[in-house]
Amino acid sequence: MAFRLRVLTSALLSARQCQLRLVTPSAMTGIMNNAVAGQRRHLSSADSPPYEEFTVQSTEDFNQKVINSKMPTVVDFYATWCKPCKALTPRLHEVLSERPGRVQLAKVDVDQHTDLAMDYDVSSIPKVVMFKEGKVAGEFVGLMEKDKIESFIDRLTL
Repeated sequence: MAFRLRVLTSALLSARQCQLRLVTPSAMTGIMNNAVAGQRRHLSSADSPPYEEFTVQSTEDFNQKVINSKMPTVVDFYATWCKPCKALTPRLHEVLSERPGRVQLAKVDVDQHTDLAMDYDVSSIPKVVMFKEGKVAGEFVGLMEKDKIESFIDRLTL
């Protein structure tokens, strides 16, 4: 986060200098290109999670990546308009990041995949379902605290 702030601040200061004619427009282009390149390098290494995450595209995709997976899979049933879903996402990411290689995360948008939502009795969101060896191993509904998510994941993956 601090790196992104430095890049943005540097670019804004350079833009202000260009506006005041302290930096030429061509030099400004070079400054901006360097800032973007540095941001890409940073994002490609540090921001990739230590677990696999994917968005389910279809029922077939769900069957292939979740049901047939050898690795336990946490399935997050959510909707883009759901505030508790948005609050749960960073908590899930944090907990799963602390358990690299133990579990993968699948995201299912219930508005796009109503068939999957009905198959897994999703009547309230967010709903998180853990699959292990192709079967439901556990689930919870609603916004959970980090420690409860940790115990849920640990209980089902150890």
